[in-house]
Amino acid sequence: MSDAILQIRGLTKRFGDFTALQEVDLEIASGEIFALLGPNGAGKTTLIGCVTGLARSFEGSILVGGHDVRKEPKLVRQLIGLVPQELNYDGFFSTRETLLYHASYFGVPFKSPVHEELLRDFSLLEKSEENSRHLSGGMKRRLMICKALAHRPAILFLDEPTAGVDVDLRDKLWDYIRQLRDIGVTVVLTTHYLEEAEQLADRIGIIDHGRLVEVDSNAGLRQKYGESRHVLELSRPLSDAEARQLSAHEAIDRAEAKTVAMASGATGGRRLSTVLSLVTSLPDCEVAHIETLRRSIEDIFKSIVADYRASEEAGHSQPTPVTAPSIAPELAEKGLAKLAEVRERARTNRGIYGTYGLFRREIARFLSMFWGSIMSPVLTTVLWFLVFGYSLGDRLQEIEGLPYVDFLVPGLIIMSVVMNAFMNAGFSFLLNKIHGSINDLLASPLSPLQITLAYIAAAAMRGLFIGATIWLVAALMGAGTLANPPLTLLMIILAAASFGALGLCVGLLAKDFEQVNLVPNFIILPLTFLGGVFYSIKMLPAPWDTVALFNPLLYLVSELRYAMTGYADVPAGAGLVGGLAFLIFGAGLSYLLLKTGYRVRE
Repeated sequence: MSDAILQIRGLTKRFGDFTALQEVDLEIASGEIFALLGPNGAGKTTLIGCVTGLARSFEGSILVGGHDVRKEPKLVRQLIGLVPQELNYDGFFSTRETLLYHASYFGVPFKSPVHEELLRDFSLLEKSEENSRHLSGGMKRRLMICKALAHRPAILFLDEPTAGVDVDLRDKLWDYIRQLRDIGVTVVLTTHYLEEAEQLADRIGIIDHGRLVEVDSNAGLRQKYGESRHVLELSRPLSDAEARQLSAHEAIDRAEAKTVAMASGATGGRRLSTVLSLVTSLPDCEVAHIETLRRSIEDIFKSIVADYRASEEAGHSQPTPVTAPSIAPELAEKGLAKLAEVRERARTNRGIYGTYGLFRREIARFLSMFWGSIMSPVLTTVLWFLVFGYSLGDRLQEIEGLPYVDFLVPGLIIMSVVMNAFMNAGFSFLLNKIHGSINDLLASPLSPLQITLAYIAAAAMRGLFIGATIWLVAALMGAGTLANPPLTLLMIILAAASFGALGLCVGLLAKDFEQVNLVPNFIILPLTFLGGVFYSIKMLPAPWDTVALFNPLLYLVSELRYAMTGYADVPAGAGLVGGLAFLIFGAGLSYLLLKTGYRVRE
């Protein structure tokens, strides 16, 4: 069809030996409401994941608005709004902040009026300043719908949109979906509530065991499978001869006493008319009452799935019957106009604002736990000064001609900065995975490179703040050397960025907090003790002085010490080059992990 907004051809998705989707072909028209029904594990969510970018790889082709999801992923994701099945939230932010940050990924300004409109439309204004983790399940569902609509998409995917909501909210949501269709938004929803599909959908697709079993309109499904049962109550009892005569007719199941029972198609039609004629042709016999029992969509759905599974087991599966949509011309025109409008916005969105939005979110997360983030390095600095700077410093006096407290400061800064950068980046990304908010990033137009840059830039900014705070504390405690301020700032930023990139890598790979904690406890901390933080490596006995040269932290500490005091354990410039190389490696690995979707996409 020429006005199809979604075209799927031969879609197959495998997870190892398990095939979740098998040769799915489907077209959905602009302006259509399409419902996808199927048992748990049938492939509904997997199909949506393939379209929206949450699935890592698949066979076949998918076009959204005429754009290939593989070749133009950023543009396609700008066209789509997604409400995933699982509730997700970021426990650091309020309801409003959650909406603002998510919308920014799609280029929506933080001051856009759309945020206020959505919060009002979904009755969340009173809860807008409350932390999102305190919202009820229904409110979280409403917030997720707000997030999906914030960038005004052309096609909206709703995966179980009314799961866990009350009847009143469900009815309001149904009305809102109809309003969206009226302004040209195409809606694709999956649901277990058959009434929902019956009330909303222009067409219903039934999927089972990864195959699309049937696609048809409500009326079409009823016409094919919606057999009705009619019980006719007569004005007088039937004679035995009359009962035998009626029972012999193919449309009548039973005729006895004052009752005639029959079955007909979904709309009754000729068979009921024929039976009525037969009955009224009997002498002094009229139909006093008719009771009709129609099969529900749920019964039809169960019947179709059961028939399909029986044919599969018998090896007689048939090609999927697909009925083309019948959309009112004015709705189809609105759908195409909406697609053109969103496509134009998508072409101008380069992702710069979204990268800034993610960066800003990470900084805001840091500030939301400001005292917890800042007090640890401050207290650690004070304790190191008391234990090493003063107690040990009184005995050492100087190292390589420098007062020991001045010698100690650069090492303390690097130690705190790299630990903070790693932990913040690693835990932040892992929390996204645990809470499910990673799907917001993966389904956004942000590229893997932009996500990587935002996380590393945030780590660098946090590191600069931590480093400046430690220097200030050290200065208050008697150490104030700062020979080369520009190089000092550069090295603090470089140390934070490089270990922020390492933290992002670990956050991508980790499955739980224990795995993230392994690195600082068993790698970073031991490296600090062999990295010239508290002493010059020239003081180490052989062969440890040589082993220390393979420690990346040594080069960062040495270069920062050179910037602050003029002394370095390794040649000046080596730390800058080594830090850049480490940053490039960490950023490159993070980018590759995000691009391939390893451990973040299904």
